[in-house]
Amino acid sequence: MGNIFKCNEILAFHPGYYIQDIIEEMNVSYAEFSEQLGIDTETLKLLVNGEISVNEEDASKLSCMLGTSAELWLNLQKEYDDKLKSSFH
Repeated sequence: MGNIFKCNEILAFHPGYYIQDIIEEMNVSYAEFSEQLGIDTETLKLLVNGEISVNEEDASKLSCMLGTSAELWLNLQKEYDDKLKSSFH
């Protein structure tokens, strides 16, 4: 699906879009980031590509690793999902 969705005037960014930015800013590989995060590399790739959603466990791991709140990641996912749903109604 991709990590950016655009339909008419609706633009939605999957949390994976932001995770990709963070990986690039940290200048680390997917393998290094996924190891620090505590998930396998394939799952990280799926997340970054917007093929899977951020769940509570992922949000908790991201918050611990990056010093953010879990709610941030869950809210980003909810906003993305809501925009996706609204574009099809």
